[in-house]
Amino acid sequence: MKNYPLDQTVKEWIEGKASFDIKIRKAEIREQTNYPFNIIVQPGKKWKVKFMADRALFDTQTLERIAGHIRQILKSVVQNPEMKVTEIDILTPEEREEILYRFNDTATDYPKGKTVHELFEEQVEKTPDKTALVYAGKEISYGELNKKTNQLARFLRRKGLKPDGIVAILVERSLEMVIGILGILKAGGAYLPIDPDYPEERIKYMLEDSNAGISFNSKAVCR
Repeated sequence: MKNYPLDQTVKEWIEGKASFDIKIRKAEIREQTNYPFNIIVQPGKKWKVKFMADRALFDTQTLERIAGHIRQILKSVVQNPEMKVTEIDILTPEEREEILYRFNDTATDYPKGKTVHELFEEQVEKTPDKTALVYAGKEISYGELNKKTNQLARFLRRKGLKPDGIVAILVERSLEMVIGILGILKAGGAYLPIDPDYPEERIKYMLEDSNAGISFNSKAVCR
């Protein structure tokens, strides 16, 4: 906040009130800081907000976006002086439109009346040797993935999984998680993901509350 007064002697020179003949027609103050970005507020009849930025670190688009945020903050506060700081929304209407609608416009057409695993199996037929999953340095092809998910689906049916029956998956994010999800869907069940790091009592409650007849982990079906 720039609020220090102009030196009185310089002020008198500019106004022609000094007791000697030296006159200053114009005075400017240039500032420099060691920070890569500064916002300077100059009070007065009209307040001024200035940016000082290292152009090697901030491009024009970024600075314009910051300026838009500041204008939005000031507009919000002027319209509602009683609002809390936590209630201030810095997004401009244009940014909100972009985030809510343009960024999330990910809709795509896909065959109606087909299940996820049916679409997956169609891809298996087209590219059985292509890599389907990559995780933590491990890879698995479409053909291998299909084989493993079919094995799991048959196993779950033998364990008594009925159509729409719930199977809990207690697996960290991994290849096994995807195998479990697809295998359950192929067997006609529904999957319930449970974080294995949850407290034991919480896991027990979720299993009982969901009425999951079978629980799946990365090593085996455990229930």
